[in-house]
Amino acid sequence: TDGGAPEPSGLSERDDASPPRPDAGEIVTLNVGGTAFTTTRSTLAAVPGSLLSRLADGAPVFPLRDSHGAFFIDRDPSQFHVVLDFLRAGRQACLLPDSRPALVRLAAEARYYELPSLAEEADAEVLRLAAKPISRGLVLQLLHSSSDGRLQLPATKLCGLVLSFLRLVDSTFTGCDFAGADLSGSDLGRCQATFASFAGANLTSATLAEARLERSVFRSATMVRANLAGADLRSADFTRCDLRRANLTAASVKGALWGGATLEKAVVIGVDLRGADMQGLVLREANFEGSDLSGAVLRGSDLSRANLWGCQGLESADLEGCLLAGAILPPGVREETRRGSTLAAGAGPGAADAEGASGSWTAQVPARSRATSTSAFRGRED
Repeated sequence: TDGGAPEPSGLSERDDASPPRPDAGEIVTLNVGGTAFTTTRSTLAAVPGSLLSRLADGAPVFPLRDSHGAFFIDRDPSQFHVVLDFLRAGRQACLLPDSRPALVRLAAEARYYELPSLAEEADAEVLRLAAKPISRGLVLQLLHSSSDGRLQLPATKLCGLVLSFLRLVDSTFTGCDFAGADLSGSDLGRCQATFASFAGANLTSATLAEARLERSVFRSATMVRANLAGADLRSADFTRCDLRRANLTAASVKGALWGGATLEKAVVIGVDLRGADMQGLVLREANFEGSDLSGAVLRGSDLSRANLWGCQGLESADLEGCLLAGAILPPGVREETRRGSTLAAGAGPGAADAEGASGSWTAQVPARSRATSTSAFRGRED
C-alpha cells in the first residue's frame, strides 16, 4: 500500500504478540523478617561483593527457605525497601527516610548487607538532621511511637529540654548534647550515651544504672540522689558536679575527673579508685566500703564521718591534710597512713562505736558487721 508497512515499536518486533514472559529464574522472592519482597537477580547483584550479590550468584548465604520457597532473612524488614531502591537506582536517586531512628536502622541494615556506600549516606543524613535542635514534643512523639520504648537519637541536640520523669531505658544517645536539660527523675538505665554532654543538666534522682557513659561530660551538673550503680563512667568529667547522696556502687570510674565535685553522703561501695585524683573534695559521710583506694590522692578532702571500712590500699593513699573526724577506718591502719590528717576525738578504727549516741550516720554502724551495714542503697542486699 501507499502507506507502506508499519514501523517497529522498538519494544518488540512482533505486533501481534503479548509481552514476552520473563525468565522465571530471574525473579527472586525474599522473606525478610516475615515480609515478602520480590525483585530480580540483576538487582541483587548491583553491588558486587555485597551479601545480596553473593546470594544472586548462588552462594548459600541464606540457606533457610519459607513454606513458599522464598529465601528467609532474619532481619528488620522496615528498611529493606530502601535497600532495594538503592540497588535499583543508586545512591543519588535513593529516597532516604526523614527520621533519625529510621536512618539509624537503615545504616545498621546497610552494614549487614555489606553496602557501605548506603550506610555512609544514612550516617551523613543523621548528622545533618542532628545539627538542628530537636523539640520536647518530637522526643515524646518518637518515644510514644517506638514499638519497644527505646529512642535512637545519636548525635542529637537536646539542649535545655525538659525531659523529666521519662522512661528512656536502653535508648541510644551516643554523642548527644543534653547541656542544661532537665532529666530529673528520668530512667536512663542501660542507655548508650558515650561522648554525650550533660554539662549543667539537672539529673536529680535520675537513674543511669549500668549505662555506658564513657568520656561523657557532666561538668556542673546537679546529680543529687542520681543512681549510677554499675555504670561505665571511664574518663567521664564530673568537675564541679553535685553528687550528694548519689549511688556509684560498683561503677567503673577509671580516669574520671572529680575536681571540685561534692560527694557528701554518696554511696561509693566496691569501686576501683586506684590512683584516682580526688583531692580537696567534700566527701563527708560518704560510704567507700570495700573500695580500692590504692594510690588514690585524697589530700585536703573532707572525709569526716566517712565509712572507709574494708577499703583496700589505704596504706598507699595520700591522706595528707584530710579531715577524718568520726571516720570509720579499717583495723590495722598504721599511724603513718593517717599522719598529716586531722583525727578528732573518736576517729580511727571503731569510730562509729565511740560516737555512740550522736545519732549520726556513722554512729548507726554496728562494730561487728560494718562490712554489710551500709549496702542497702535503694534496696540493694548483700
